[in-house]
Amino acid sequence: MKDIHHGIIETTDGRYIKILEIEPINFMLRSDEEQYNIISSFASWLKISPQRLQFKSFTRKADSDKHIQLLRQELEQEENEECRRQGEGYIRFVRDVGNREALTRRFFLIYQFEELRHGDSEDFGQVYSMIQTVEQNARTYFMQCGNSIVQPKDPDEATAEILYMFFNRSSCVDDPFSARVNRVVVDTMAARNRIIGLDSVPHIRMTNFISPRGLDFSHNSYVIMDGLYYCFLYIRGNGYPGTVRAGWMSSLINAGEGIDIDVHLHRENRSKAIDKVAQRIRLNRTKLKSMQDTSTDYEELTNSIQAGYYIKQGIANYNEDLFYLSVFITISAKSIDELMWRKQQMVDMLKSMDMYVSDCRFQQEAAFSSVMPFLKIDPRLERKARRNVLTTGAASTYMFTSFEMSDDAGVLLGINRHNNSLCIVDLFNAKKNKNANLNLLGTSGAGKTFTMQLLALRMRMRGMTRISPRLQKGRR
Repeated sequence: MKDIHHGIIETTDGRYIKILEIEPINFMLRSDEEQYNIISSFASWLKISPQRLQFKSFTRKADSDKHIQLLRQELEQEENEECRRQGEGYIRFVRDVGNREALTRRFFLIYQFEELRHGDSEDFGQVYSMIQTVEQNARTYFMQCGNSIVQPKDPDEATAEILYMFFNRSSCVDDPFSARVNRVVVDTMAARNRIIGLDSVPHIRMTNFISPRGLDFSHNSYVIMDGLYYCFLYIRGNGYPGTVRAGWMSSLINAGEGIDIDVHLHRENRSKAIDKVAQRIRLNRTKLKSMQDTSTDYEELTNSIQAGYYIKQGIANYNEDLFYLSVFITISAKSIDELMWRKQQMVDMLKSMDMYVSDCRFQQEAAFSSVMPFLKIDPRLERKARRNVLTTGAASTYMFTSFEMSDDAGVLLGINRHNNSLCIVDLFNAKKNKNANLNLLGTSGAGKTFTMQLLALRMRMRGMTRISPRLQKGRR
């Protein structure tokens, strides 16, 4: 990375990259018709999207600091001693649940500026205009899917924070990005014998704010970065089942802590794709004529010819595009034993889905560069992981499906059993909820009354119980 301007990353190899954060939806609880419409809208966007795309999911421990900070601010104004005591217990409970069980997931779309003619990239205004046009198109189509794209107040700071979180996965929990920025500025001023408040701050390279505290590539099967162990898997090009369901990526997204997913898509030019497929079909048919039907390669060639006709028909008759798909899985842990255990669990889960993966042994640096949010996949790994799919197959990789009901201004109800995220709900937030009604269903003795009492108590501690005089009169 060279620098960041207006939320656009400029790389040392002359590319301009944009990172957009996508808010997920509760895809798996939608009806079949709604799921079909979502995938169709996503497929429509893929047809007009940039040629190269990277979708990234990032899983880490839930961040309950903002919620706890709000609780402490309200406890300082609390006059009832009993409520203050219960409030301290509630804060300890939130911190314990957040550190022990709860996870949070963030989803990103990464694309780059693509020159329409030679010399476009020399004008940053042209680069910014085209990147903004792609972003607006993405907002429109993702809104049809039900997803929203986060609009940060400061695009440069938001982009740097995303990169800092990726490279400092362990440190960012206790050392937020703002603290890193302040420390780097203070250290730079001190190193150059300048006085804070009197002298101007010198130019500091952006990489100084986001670089990890340590990076070790000396091992053949894992990487150590910022005190955590990482290993990388990729789904082999021939390791996919014949058919997949819409939203099949949700099983990988919700696999658990320390599992990140990267999907690279490269759309091929339609006319070139037809010519390549036709040439491959002719070549395979020629090989087939000189081969006996008892040969071990006979069935493979036959399947390849049938697949070629399928792709050619989809492009020519059904207005499909040809994509090259590569899926990488990043596994992280605090120890090497935990890393190997998680890796085996992930391999077994994918095998149960009829998907087969390979380890990036002796290619750790190449794998690491392929999963960085810079839209650059190593050619050696791409040849092994690449799978050709049509638009409908590419649209099935829709991964923005792990919905979280987490509002920092609400009250904690518990853990979402579907994805282990914190369930913090503010019933009176009109921007998210149309009204403040709540349905609580359960069998006799399941704890409905206790849950309502607990909800009322936590609302009382948050200062949410404001009963109008007319309602009080009606109750009397």
